[in-house]
Amino acid sequence: MKKERGVAAEFPVVCLCLLALTVLLFSYLGSVKVIQQKETLGQIARKYLLIMETMGYLGSQDRQNLMVELEEMGLEQISIAGTSTSQRCYGDEIVLSIQGVLEDGRRVTEKRFSTAKN
Repeated sequence: MKKERGVAAEFPVVCLCLLALTVLLFSYLGSVKVIQQKETLGQIARKYLLIMETMGYLGSQDRQNLMVELEEMGLEQISIAGTSTSQRCYGDEIVLSIQGVLEDGRRVTEKRFSTAKN
């Protein structure tokens, strides 16, 4: 009579699979947070680009409001260098450029272009 393989022999394999799935789950959750923050950054950029289209540039009050919203979403070391901050004529190109570092240390850049419609 042959001895059949028992359930105890499969236990380490099951534990290893559960460990691998746990690692995948936590890495996925970390990625989702980064994607959500990037999407929020894109929506903020779109909002202020629409304001810039109407005004022809990013005014000082709008610039302050933009910085506050970016800080509230968790962006650090914020730079808006390259953004159109002087009055543009109708049809001229306007640029909104945002660089910063997310809470987890990842650098992000959001650059949007449009035309002034003032």
